[in-house]
Amino acid sequence: MSEPLPQADPATQPSERQLAVTRHGAGRLLVRGAGGTGKSTALRLRFAALSGGDADPSRVAFVAGTRDGAAATVAALERIIAPPYEELAVFTWPGLAEMVLRSDPVAAGIDPDFEILGPAVADIHAAFAEI
Repeated sequence: MSEPLPQADPATQPSERQLAVTRHGAGRLLVRGAGGTGKSTALRLRFAALSGGDADPSRVAFVAGTRDGAAATVAALERIIAPPYEELAVFTWPGLAEMVLRSDPVAAGIDPDFEILGPAVADIHAAFAEI
């Protein structure tokens, strides 16, 4: 018998498509849809399902498109995943890239003390490089 799925909001039930995402087995999974169709909710529920039982939630990663999306995901996951866990691995794409590079910068061929440039600073550097 399987455990009930964790719910982000107990007043709502996941749709059949969201359940299909949550229950997807091994292998690739592409979730597409317009804004507001429940993609993030489905993926949060999948994250929680993968983190269930004896699994460590810090061994599952969630990549959000924006910082606000990442913050909302952390807040939702904290409501549906019971502690204890060290941390939730929720990133933006730039945050994930930074984490990977910082884990072994020498292997990536970069200075271990590298700095991240924000878009405005990067534009200034690019402008000076053209001079």
